Amino acid sequence: MVVIAKARDAEREEIALFMQEVFPKAKWGMDKWREVLSGRWSGRDDSYAVTVRDEGRLVGVLGLVKATRQTGAGPRTTANMSSWYLLKEYRQYGVGRDMVEFAVREEDATITNFGSSPGAVRTVLNAGLAPLEKEQLIWRAGHAVGATELVDGPACSVEDLSAGEKQIALDHAGLNVRPVVARTLDGPCLLMVSAQHKHDDHVTHTAYHVSRPEVFRRHARAIAGALLPQGDVLSVDRRLLGAEAVADEVVPYEIPHFYTPGRMEPAEVDLLYSEIAILNIKL
Repeated sequence: MVVIAKARDAEREEIALFMQEVFPKAKWGMDKWREVLSGRWSGRDDSYAVTVRDEGRLVGVLGLVKATRQTGAGPRTTANMSSWYLLKEYRQYGVGRDMVEFAVREEDATITNFGSSPGAVRTVLNAGLAPLEKEQLIWRAGHAVGATELVDGPACSVEDLSAGEKQIALDHAGLNVRPVVARTLDGPCLLMVSAQHKHDDHVTHTAYHVSRPEVFRRHARAIAGALLPQGDVLSVDRRLLGAEAVADEVVPYEIPHFYTPGRMEPAEVDLLYSEIAILNIKL
């Protein structure tokens, strides 16, 4: 008999071992799987995964990286889907959809999915998630810096960051996501940036979070010019900046990002507090 349930605290190590076994091509080891399941940004008693068992045997897992965020409407919780896997012999029976529906039903949170495989898209949509993002905006190096100054990482001062922004930076310490403050004539703008070699010929600097979109839009090219080494690019998801943002290039995602609509404004659902940040996944 197949049973879908919320994972218990005592199951963390078993689930981490399951993930290690079913994702053999992953470039990280057990410590990272444990971190995904650790409740880094939530309490240990909070839900961290959905399990599927058949007569007690673990046959499927859907990790949930959960966090409470400060938004314009007050505190809101996100639960990012991570490391979703169901053994092959249990597919084609709706169990995968039931796993996502269970998470959506049990969580008073915005469920997000930033790395769906092509074969899982229909399941995600049928479970009630909707497209969150379909494209990223790209700026290239080489623009005039103008009056914009960048302050990177630990050099960010108290004057640059609000209490909430300082907490964001602290929450992501030790991960490949660093705070960068752009000091402009219109005030500071915090970016949480991850730099990755997504292509052989350049590094992509992805802004997972932009604190003041209106400031970024006015000074985007100056910020890119100050941030980027020659040949590199700056990438920001469209929803984080608004429809009026003008970039050097617009690149569609092959597979959209998804979320449960109606619980948070799309512009406030950024890429922080997610498996993307913990596992340093290339989008």
